[in-house]
Amino acid sequence: MKKFLGIVLSVIMVLALVAGCGGSKTEAPAATTPAPAASTPAPAATTPEAPADNGETMGTPDVDLNKFEPVGGAEEANGLEGAKIKLVVGTSVPITGAYNQGLIVMKKLLEGYSNGTMTLEIHGDSQLGGERDMIESVSLGSQDMLVTSTGPVGNYVKDFYSIDLPYFFQSAEEAYKALDSEEVGRYLMDQFYDQGIYAVNFFENGFRNTTNNKREIVHPEDLKGLKLRTMENNIHMATYSNWGVYATPMAMGEVFTACQQGTIDGQENPLQIINSNKLQEVQPYVSMTQVFYSASPMMVNLDLYNSWTDFERACFDRAADEAHTWERNFCQATLASDRADIEKVSKVTDVDIAEWAASEGVQKVYADAVSLGANQTVVDACNALLGR
Repeated sequence: MKKFLGIVLSVIMVLALVAGCGGSKTEAPAATTPAPAASTPAPAATTPEAPADNGETMGTPDVDLNKFEPVGGAEEANGLEGAKIKLVVGTSVPITGAYNQGLIVMKKLLEGYSNGTMTLEIHGDSQLGGERDMIESVSLGSQDMLVTSTGPVGNYVKDFYSIDLPYFFQSAEEAYKALDSEEVGRYLMDQFYDQGIYAVNFFENGFRNTTNNKREIVHPEDLKGLKLRTMENNIHMATYSNWGVYATPMAMGEVFTACQQGTIDGQENPLQIINSNKLQEVQPYVSMTQVFYSASPMMVNLDLYNSWTDFERACFDRAADEAHTWERNFCQATLASDRADIEKVSKVTDVDIAEWAASEGVQKVYADAVSLGANQTVVDACNALLGR
């Protein structure tokens, strides 16, 4: 536990205090790369064979992957009629949200690469249930796919708590490097095999900011006494509780109404989620606390994935890979416009991130990190990758 606090908190505090950091003066020990358990078969090989006699050659999608703006609404979320494989995918965010915009891009890519034989049918706004419900449905095979925040994921794969620590990633680029690596990202995702799930890659949710309807929040102590919705996540709940908050886990689909009716005082989410859900209409104060980087794994039922041909898996994998890169770029490209939309209604306050990262509440989370579910080995692997 002391090792956890000494290594990780020193990295966080140094990085928080040094602007534009390219590395830490605190060296992390060499990482011990975790070895995934292999009690459930991994996905079958995804490299397609050379074009066969049946003419299975990838088509060319009509998608501009260098244009990062909204790509469609409810009509574009519908699956292509006549497709042999129609994958039902759910999210907890509105159709205008980044997850669903990225999935619409993936749908168009998949239809193009598969020559119209594969498509997605996208259901946003928790139409298929909350995130925890959808994870269980994909595990059981009653739902094909989802994109979820990491909020409920630690309930299934405990090691995910390691990347949910407060102020752990100092930039989106740091998060991408860790999440796209074999040592960290692939290791974490492969642990879902035992749940009957193939975790494909990580979409982006973004850095989470704090909103409320009571007062402007500038310092951690300003939070004391507020009742805030958090995700169902040990690390998140402990962090806010340490700051004197009544941390209240709640499904995303219930948050707007709970804020509107005063059931809760506020919540925390990335700007993109705040704006796409119009939370500024019921939350007059937004503080740029940036406490957690929120990654968003894409998941598909493992048996379903393994039932496809090599060609079908290759089309799916290529579309998923290109879509997750597009979705991340979309999130980054729309940060300024999301903030501008929110500022039309709410007061947006920038805070001293170094003060928040060095606060007693954060230090206590790191002291308790292992008992809360974080894995020292995963943290060491992240630190080694990021040159800490």
